[in-house]
Amino acid sequence: MTAEKEIRNRLLGQAIPSDYMRNFYRSIGRNFTDFELAAMLWNSRMKRTETLQAIKELLAITADSGLREQIENRLRYEREAYRVFADNDISKKERSGLKDSHALCDRRCAQRCRKTASDA
Repeated sequence: MTAEKEIRNRLLGQAIPSDYMRNFYRSIGRNFTDFELAAMLWNSRMKRTETLQAIKELLAITADSGLREQIENRLRYEREAYRVFADNDISKKERSGLKDSHALCDRRCAQRCRKTASDA
């Protein structure tokens, strides 16, 4: 068995955790496209880190250029979202001595809070 085939089989096992269903699909000769496998992995119940790792593995072996582009875009988005999350970590800001209760609010929240305070 080729390395790509082994990776696909392992990824399929992650995407379809039920032995019964995997065996059923094999018995009827159902083969999944890389796009279908990516969708199943993305919507699986794996932890986020496991999902991203599986998607990266699929990216490494897929020949589908459209899927490659979609996966690369999604991974770029996930990295940026994590960076923004990490940069806005409240506990870091609290440790740095940030005392303003609205420093973490977005503009709309701060406006609502000021309006509520002025109405009182």
